[in-house]
Amino acid sequence: MLVSRPDLIDLGDEYETPALATENFRHPILQRLMREQQTISLASNQTVCGTMLTLKALRTFADARQRLS
Repeated sequence: MLVSRPDLIDLGDEYETPALATENFRHPILQRLMREQQTISLASNQTVCGTMLTLKALRTFADARQRLS
């Protein structure tokens, strides 16, 4: 991800307590990339399994991507 420099990064849900799922966001290169690129935060229930909520996540990504243009 760091090499490809995506146009949009999904940061996922924020956790109220420390979680290993968010440890990668502390990496200095990713911190810099998040300052330079647009980010969105999808609810975890939209991305954990292929359900109807996945369509909502896809719509959120599509709408955010459209705003980049």
